[in-house]
Amino acid sequence: MKIDIEERHYLCVEALERVAPSVRPVYVSWEQHFGYARNLSFPLLDVRLMLLMSSLGYDRIKVVSNRRGRIGNAHTTSGLPEKFPDAATNNITWRSVPDLLKAGVGSPVPWRGYTDWFDFQMKLSDKVRYAGPT
Repeated sequence: MKIDIEERHYLCVEALERVAPSVRPVYVSWEQHFGYARNLSFPLLDVRLMLLMSSLGYDRIKVVSNRRGRIGNAHTTSGLPEKFPDAATNNITWRSVPDLLKAGVGSPVPWRGYTDWFDFQMKLSDKVRYAGPT
C-alpha cells in the first residue's frame, strides 16, 4: 500500500491499528514528512510512525530514494519494494527498525550527498502474515 497524501500520511498509517492483522497489507510505504504534520518536525513524526508500524508487526524497513528512481519525469520505482535498494545501505536487504533508528533516520536534504526525497517502506512480518485470522 503506497500512501501519498502530502503531509497527511500519518492518518493512513495510524488507521492500520484498526485493521485486523490477517488483512493488513504486506507492504506499506509513505513519503517522509518534511513539514510540521502534527506539529512535529522531521524526523519525529516518521520515527513515531515507524515505531507504531513495528508494534503492528511491520518489522523490516527500507528508506528508498524517489530521485534515484526517475528517468526524466517518469518514476521507475513502481512495483514491489523487494527490488529497490535502501538509500543508506545501497542494497536490497531489508533492515530492522531498531537498526535503522540506531543508524539514524537521516536528513531530508541532502542525504548521501544529493538532494532527494524518500519513501519509508515497511514489510509485515511473516509471523503476523501467517498467524491466521484474529
